[in-house]
Amino acid sequence: MYMATHDPLTELPNRTLLQDRLEHAISSNHRKGLQVGLLLLDIDRFKLINESLGHEIGDQLVRAVSQRLQQNVRPTDTLARSSGDDFVVICEDLPSPQEGARVAKRLLNAMSQHFIVDSNQLSIGISIGISLSPTDGVTPQALLRHADTAMHNAKACGGNCYRFFTSEMNKEAVQRLSLERRLSEAVERQQFIL
Repeated sequence: MYMATHDPLTELPNRTLLQDRLEHAISSNHRKGLQVGLLLLDIDRFKLINESLGHEIGDQLVRAVSQRLQQNVRPTDTLARSSGDDFVVICEDLPSPQEGARVAKRLLNAMSQHFIVDSNQLSIGISIGISLSPTDGVTPQALLRHADTAMHNAKACGGNCYRFFTSEMNKEAVQRLSLERRLSEAVERQQFIL
C-alpha cells in the first residue's frame, strides 16, 4: 500500500495521495471558512544539470531538494512530488494569501543555499506558482492547473521567484496557444514569404 501512494525516489506522497489530501483539504477548509494554498515548485535549470552531470546526480539532487523542502514547510503542510523535478505543497488553514507568500519566501530562501551532490557544488533556484481555493478553484484539477500557469509565469520572469495565479495569466496562456496554432497552420500552408 505504501508504494502505491508514495514516490520511490523521495518517499514523499505521490500524485495519488496528493489528489486525496488536496480534496480533503479543500473540503475541510471550506467548512472552516479558510483558504487552501497550493504551491507548485519546479527546480530551475534542472534539465541542464540532468543532461550535463547525468540522471544519477539529478536523482540525488531531487532527493536533497525534497529533504530541504521537508525541513522548511509548516508542520500542517503536505509536501508531495508530482513528477520529475516538480513538487507540490498543500497549505491548509491559510488565514490570508500573505501566509502563502511567507511559505514561498521561506522555501526560496532555503533553496538559496548550495547543495553538495557527489562532490559537485550545485546552486539552484526554484520557480513557485501559487493558487488559492476557493478564489482560483474548488477542485484539485483547477488548483493544480492554475498553480502550473503561475509557476510558468514565474519561470518566464527569470525564475527563482513566486507568482500568484491571476486570470490575466490564463488569458495570456490561451492567447499564446492560439498564436502558436495559427503560426503552425501558416507554416503548413506555406503562407510565409521571405
